[in-house]
Amino acid sequence: MSNKSDYMPQNKDEFLKWLRNFLEIAIANVNHYGINEEEIKSLEAFTVNVPEKINEAVEASNIAQQKTEVKTDELDNCKTNFLRTFRFMQDSPKFKEKDAEAIGFRKHHTPPDPHTMKPIVSQVTPTLENIIIDWVKSGMEGIFIYSSYDGNKWEKIGRDTRSPYEDERKNLSDKPEDRYYKLRYIKNDKPIGLEGDVVKVLAEIY
Repeated sequence: MSNKSDYMPQNKDEFLKWLRNFLEIAIANVNHYGINEEEIKSLEAFTVNVPEKINEAVEASNIAQQKTEVKTDELDNCKTNFLRTFRFMQDSPKFKEKDAEAIGFRKHHTPPDPHTMKPIVSQVTPTLENIIIDWVKSGMEGIFIYSSYDGNKWEKIGRDTRSPYEDERKNLSDKPEDRYYKLRYIKNDKPIGLEGDVVKVLAEIY
């Protein structure tokens, strides 16, 4: 009894080779198997369309990552420049505290409870290269990142002090996989407060 089974590669590069090989053999055996012309044309169309769609997905993934990096840099530059202007105003002998309050640089607030505070994930961007996780710093030193494949068994996969965090781990197999993430704030390099809400992402990093 044969132990052979049907096979179709999941890796995109291997799949494209498999696709072209299939078409070549099918064309060479159209008469032998009685494959009609319309079926061959349909297969030929896929050998053109599939690579195009894959390239579009890769390009979109790269653009998404670039936009995230541009956004982070622009936001940092914005904060630096506005803070510099405020410090210039503050150093003036004419400075008025009420102006700082009107601007919003002075705000009365209750410090977060270190026992109940938890991180907030503002955005998750899955790409073909990594999973980009934007998180809110809230004045803390940073975060620990925990990940799971089933939402039950967790492991700490990283530490981050500047959003976004990028998970570049490859998939465990050549198939899409679910990943779960949760964050926890750090103080003096130790976890503090509560774990953030769990986020679920479909990873396709091969």
